[in-house]
This record gives sequence, C-alpha cells and structure tokens, in this order.
Amino acid sequence: MLKGYEIRIANLVDEEPSSKVHIRKISNKKTKLKRAYLLKIKRKQKN
Repeated sequence: MLKGYEIRIANLVDEEPSSKVHIRKISNKKTKLKRAYLLKIKRKQKN
C-alpha cells in the first residue's frame, strides 16, 4: 500500500468531489471494486 494514503471504497455511491481525491481503478480478483478513492491522510504530528 502507499504510505500516507487511505483507500475509501465507493462501489455504487459517488462521494463529494474534492481536489485531494484521485480515482484509480482496482483490478484485484479478491475485490469486486469498480472504483476507489485514494485520499491523502493528514498526519497529526505530536511535538
């Protein structure tokens, strides 16, 4: 998996569009997903 990214499943429902969303097709035999969103995770740094 890509570090700093979160996969949000959107099989039949389209969520609100945002500039931080990248749509990629997942071609995995284990998953029947047609669509997935890669969202950048805002890392909370503890200082």
